[in-house]
Amino acid sequence: MSFVRSLLPAQEDISEYEQPLTHQDVATIQQDFEILASRNFRLPFVKFRVNSGTLWRVDRWILESFPPLRHFATSRVAALRK
Repeated sequence: MSFVRSLLPAQEDISEYEQPLTHQDVATIQQDFEILASRNFRLPFVKFRVNSGTLWRVDRWILESFPPLRHFATSRVAALRK
């Protein structure tokens, strides 16, 4: 079980008020902006502390090749314009 837990996002150093943004939260934040670009990344098997270019390339390839898996990405970046 500790191996599985190690694949999931960090659980320590998080306050009781923090939580992941929902799809509705993101939609609300973006509603007054034009979305110039958006990309999901970091499937659960890719940790931030892992500095492997190969893992990041595999992560990107999977998410670009299989769009339904974007739902499982743990991070998203977006370029917005007011």
